Amino acid sequence: MKRTLKNKNTRLLLLSFLMSAGVLLICSKSSSLYPMNDWVDVHCFFTVGRGILDGLVPYRDLYEQKGPVLYFMYALAALISSKTFWGVFLLEVTTFGLFLYYSGKTAGVYLGNSRLVYLVVVILAGIIPISPAFAHGGGAEELMLFTLAYGLYSVTNAMHQNRLLTFWESFLNGLFAAMVLLIKFTAMGFYIGLVLFVIFWYLSRNGQWKPLLATAGQFILGAGAIILPVLLYFGIHHAIDDLFTVYFYNNLFLYPQETDGTRLELIIRCLQSTLSYN
Repeated sequence: MKRTLKNKNTRLLLLSFLMSAGVLLICSKSSSLYPMNDWVDVHCFFTVGRGILDGLVPYRDLYEQKGPVLYFMYALAALISSKTFWGVFLLEVTTFGLFLYYSGKTAGVYLGNSRLVYLVVVILAGIIPISPAFAHGGGAEELMLFTLAYGLYSVTNAMHQNRLLTFWESFLNGLFAAMVLLIKFTAMGFYIGLVLFVIFWYLSRNGQWKPLLATAGQFILGAGAIILPVLLYFGIHHAIDDLFTVYFYNNLFLYPQETDGTRLELIIRCLQSTLSYN
């Protein structure tokens, strides 16, 4: 049984990464089929990533408003290739492959050993990269999509097996939540909802406070594995104030609104835009 499950996971992982590489080769401008990725944003991210390798500090020496983890990811891409988008392409293939894998695992929770799981992966691989939201390749939302897929899978799978989250499931959810917080904090709505759901789920199981506190501690431990090194990096470079001013304060209070209206009107317009684009 264990060997069968391992073989199935291996096949799913291979399919996910093969589909990721094949589809992104065509749909991402970071692939070698394109002379360059001409999207302004990805050049900003890549410039900051290369700057980190050259000893420059984000926010203090190079002004850009996305989160620091995104720039560290692009620094990793620059380590692979600082003059081409080959490293960025590998970063995209890896993160999108993980998204497809965990999406397939979630489908497997409901479909069991059915081969329809593989069809789900193929369909997702074909639909998402051609959506208007994808556009160029290398965006913040694209690179953190796998974290949301893992959060959905881990909780869904645990509930299906009628058990609580394991240490590593809680730890990874905390780690991935911190990644999202420090890539684009406006995407934290998913994790806010996930945490509230887990609290309700645990307490509905005869008010299990102790397991809930243990899971919360494991989640915080995972978050700390990302947050503490980032704070250490900026602390060493005396740039913590720059980090909080540019990434949090400026984005919250100084970023210009693109449309006028009440909050309810903005929500309605956002929903209308989402439906029209998707």
